[in-house]
Amino acid sequence: MATSSCRDDETDDSDHMVDITNFFEGAVASLSYSEPFLCNEESFSLQDSMAALELMDPKMDCCEIPTSKTEEGIGPKQGEGIEVLGPFPTTVPPRNLPRGLYDELLTLPWDDLTLRQARIICLEAATRLESMLSGSSVAESTYTCLYAHDCVLKDMSERLAAPSSDIAQATKSAQKSVYSSTLLLVKLSESVRTVVQHADIYEEEDFTVNAYGFDFSPDINDGALRTVVESAMRELEEYLVGKESNQDVADADIIRLLLGFQLDLSEACSLMTKLSTENVKDFVGRVKNIVTSGSEKIKKAKGLVLGIEKGTRPSSLKDELDVVSQSFDSFINRRLLGNAPVRKVKFQNHIGSLESLATVMEEIDWAACDLLLHGSTLGRIRRMLAHISASSVNILSRSIIVLNLYFDDLLLGQHSLSQMISQHMQQISGAPSSLVETDYGRSFLNRLGKPVYDTLKVLALNRNRQRAYADALMFREWAGLKMEAAAVDYYYKQEKDSDLQSTPFATNYVLHTTVWLMEHHLGTGVELGLFPGHHDLSVAFWYWDFLLSTQLNISTVMRKAKVERKVHDAKIIREHEEKKVAEFQPRGKKKGKKTSANSRNIPVALSTFMAPTKQDLEDNTEFMLLGLRRTLCRGIVRLIAALNQAEVLNKPKYSFSSHDIIFRKRFEPFAIIEQPPRLSYADFEKGSDYSGVSQKELLTSAAECFKASKAVVDKLLNQVKDVESFSPIRRQEVMELAKVCVGNTIFLHQLTEMVNSGKGEAKSASVSFEFNSHRQFCSIKFK
Repeated sequence: MATSSCRDDETDDSDHMVDITNFFEGAVASLSYSEPFLCNEESFSLQDSMAALELMDPKMDCCEIPTSKTEEGIGPKQGEGIEVLGPFPTTVPPRNLPRGLYDELLTLPWDDLTLRQARIICLEAATRLESMLSGSSVAESTYTCLYAHDCVLKDMSERLAAPSSDIAQATKSAQKSVYSSTLLLVKLSESVRTVVQHADIYEEEDFTVNAYGFDFSPDINDGALRTVVESAMRELEEYLVGKESNQDVADADIIRLLLGFQLDLSEACSLMTKLSTENVKDFVGRVKNIVTSGSEKIKKAKGLVLGIEKGTRPSSLKDELDVVSQSFDSFINRRLLGNAPVRKVKFQNHIGSLESLATVMEEIDWAACDLLLHGSTLGRIRRMLAHISASSVNILSRSIIVLNLYFDDLLLGQHSLSQMISQHMQQISGAPSSLVETDYGRSFLNRLGKPVYDTLKVLALNRNRQRAYADALMFREWAGLKMEAAAVDYYYKQEKDSDLQSTPFATNYVLHTTVWLMEHHLGTGVELGLFPGHHDLSVAFWYWDFLLSTQLNISTVMRKAKVERKVHDAKIIREHEEKKVAEFQPRGKKKGKKTSANSRNIPVALSTFMAPTKQDLEDNTEFMLLGLRRTLCRGIVRLIAALNQAEVLNKPKYSFSSHDIIFRKRFEPFAIIEQPPRLSYADFEKGSDYSGVSQKELLTSAAECFKASKAVVDKLLNQVKDVESFSPIRRQEVMELAKVCVGNTIFLHQLTEMVNSGKGEAKSASVSFEFNSHRQFCSIKFK
């Protein structure tokens, strides 16, 4: 009976089956024995290349370069008086590397080089530098400049050193400019590569560290480089003496500015790798001046280039392209890259490259230099690094930061790490100095050194890598620290038996940092798009709400303990001052005698002691931000619940998984942490169940969340100033949060009207979740 039933089911299923052999026949119809490869040239993927290697396709042999998208290639045609024996190949081998300025197969512009050509070559070299800083390998960026190869550089150096009286001054200036610009490109590539390689925080999308055997002109040191560049700039200045405003003057100005910029960037990189405890302030101050000057130069060069490009004629544009094709070849190093599809490295135009390079210089200023100059407390350092992390700073600046984050056994080369942790613990948790001065307290501070350093270093990593770093290392470290912190609190309570000492200062500090790591991990996941659907976002913001609430509770307890300690210390100060006054006051004071100055100074001293410091105000702003982010999370969760209740959205269903499995895998890194406890999908279903709440009440509750958030945002706008690099939040982000609040409030108003109309319009509506206003908090809109 069971067998018969199964056969009946099979018969029923076959009625719905579709014959797909026709699709295969159609796909292979265009194949032939001569071209047995199904591939679209414009979408040549990794799987295509693997299949091509198996089929021994010509595309993958000898690293050849396609000459045309057609099968016939480019070549003579029938009827041109030439006997055509067959179709020309669609690929050609790359050119050989040049062996000098006057190679047999490749002649570079040199003898009759003009300032206009030199300006084009220098600008194109800037695009290669920008490409290298954006992640391209030196074989695909720096050394696509044919002048950059060692044999050509040596040839140029020898020819410039040889005495020659028959060369025009303009040509001589142009030749020196091209040589200097190329030499700067090569040496800058080496400097950047060295910095990034030593910092070792790069990802494949950040930087390609492989040098492919290039030596970067080892015979030229920093002193020789500066001599060459300064000589070229003097030559240009001498040539411009007495010249009127013409094309040559504009070209020479652009070249001078570009050479000055490259020299500034080279010097900044060199100085930032030579910091020590003795010179850190001096060197960083010099670097700030250097990068400011370099940024101004590149911006001036951009303005001049824009002026020239506006007046460029089509015929002149063709000449410029000819100069570029003679001096640069994107495929010259093709053989070094191995048998793989030709990688299309896209170089920006001149204006775009100059803008990117100016941004790199500015980032060295406000990211690396300001951190070293203004990072006076652990809280400020962490806030500054968090802003750097969110701003997607270039790998060069991030590598400079990591190299100088801890050197000469000091944080930023200036501060004792254990002492800064002690001060930070006292600042945010109110821990008394008597705790950190004990033997077990000092041991615990030393134990915190590496984990605290990791909380700073992780913020300098690529945003994608931060989560992996926390998963693999940091959660385990901080989970283990909780037991050690509890032991410190126990010993201190036994030693100082009083009600004031019952607060677990060390435990609260470890919990505070652990929860910060967890919510940073979750927030970064939202930012990276790891929660794609509305249900996933609801889960993420619900869990984030829980973590932020936990952080708020811990912070409230620590702030209360800090106030109690301040009141306790103020009482001691008052008693001490009153005792001093009593000692100096003469006995038998006569009636009506004025109070002594010492007595009047007691309230002043107490008010000064109790007044909030600048760090206290920063902590207050950070506390306010915690509440704001929690309210936004709650508002979004309730808004999604209202959409589910209005049947605008439906809960997704899975065939090969379940919501519980997805939830457990998604938050698996939190399993190692005991406190706060790891939540389950059952907790989410219980915590986000609004079936007992009416639709009107739910919509009103969500609207109140965004209204309260907007009130906090308005308050922050009056407090936050962009002049402080260590501010807990920048004014721009506050404005972004305001857009989220206003946008979701408007959406709620529209949804409420649709629901109240009773026409069922909401059921047929579709919505989108957009992160255009803010990278972590979504704005919900009708499509």
